[in-house]
Amino acid sequence: MRYLLIIIFTLFGVVQVYSQTIDLAGTWSTANVWVGNTLPTLNSSIDIDTKNNGGGDKFQGGEVSTVDGDYTIGNMTWEDQTLTVSNPYTLNLGSQTLFDANPTSVKKNFIANNNSTINVPAGATMIIYGDLDVKNGLTLNIQGTFIVKGDFVADNNAAIVVAGGGSIGIDGDLTLGGGTTSISGPPGSITVGGTCTAGNGACGSAALPIELLSFIGTELKGKVSLKWSTGSEVNNDYFTIERSSDGLNYQSIATIGGAGNSSEALEYQYVDKDPLFGRSYYRLKQTDFDGASEVFAPIAVDFTSLSTGDITFTNPVMAGEEVTVYLNTDESENLKLSIFNMVGEKIIDQNFSGVSYSFQLSADVKPGIYFLKVSSSSTEKTGRLVVN
Repeated sequence: MRYLLIIIFTLFGVVQVYSQTIDLAGTWSTANVWVGNTLPTLNSSIDIDTKNNGGGDKFQGGEVSTVDGDYTIGNMTWEDQTLTVSNPYTLNLGSQTLFDANPTSVKKNFIANNNSTINVPAGATMIIYGDLDVKNGLTLNIQGTFIVKGDFVADNNAAIVVAGGGSIGIDGDLTLGGGTTSISGPPGSITVGGTCTAGNGACGSAALPIELLSFIGTELKGKVSLKWSTGSEVNNDYFTIERSSDGLNYQSIATIGGAGNSSEALEYQYVDKDPLFGRSYYRLKQTDFDGASEVFAPIAVDFTSLSTGDITFTNPVMAGEEVTVYLNTDESENLKLSIFNMVGEKIIDQNFSGVSYSFQLSADVKPGIYFLKVSSSSTEKTGRLVVN
């Protein structure tokens, strides 16, 4: 199959297009495989297309194109052939600068069609600063380092094999279709920054450290309850719960032990007893027994309750909204709830029993500061209620 390289640049406002083709399978650094016996200067502006678009010679089955140097290219479309990155070289599609600048339009992608094969032996590296899109039938043999900065999507019949100390890192989501799709490799050899979805259960492969099914956070009785579940775990030592007030700077607030190795769904929970007021961000960091770690996407939790010793209640509130009061004591019978304004006038006086009580604040209540009191025959608890 011919390899067509298209270079587009602008000179004094005039767009000119040049092309460079490969007639033979072989090493990229060999001049005579290129038309005109001229080696192109490969960079992130040059796209490589190996599809046979109605003309040119096709490679014979089993022929290999070998990357035998450090190269940076643009987009690549590969069809029905084998690509091998030689040790100790690196093949880059795009760059981190292009990916960070505007991932939706500048990032470089790899498209694999019709039974393609990618070999990355030990000591070699391939980095895609964009997405890997497999239309049908990709065999990925990784003994070196293979990184996808975007998403990895395989529609059908993908075989992902990691061996010999190799690793695959996917910063985005891993989505695998059905058919004969499979994943194999040593425990923890594949990491996924986003979510893993597979039509035939391939996400349960031991090569993936953990499969995170869910992570949710809710306000509960003056605290924040965090729950998460895993579909499988491999070499999982522990989880670290991190919290942030701005979604940028995180601090560790707890460590929860992992299950080590598990192929069953497991559930975890942690209660933040001293949450930040307002909106906070929580995220999970998973660490293997060998020290390798993975950080998952954060969630946002709004905490609007105010805790005053043994009493917690919704605060601040708007006139007409519901107020919920929680008691952090064992006393829960024959209680009275009262609310006073700043001049001592009682605007609410209700009886209740139980460790929590909800009531509707009148729409006529004016904005300001009020005092909420819960009392029994022997105790009295008060707090300041703000009505906006």
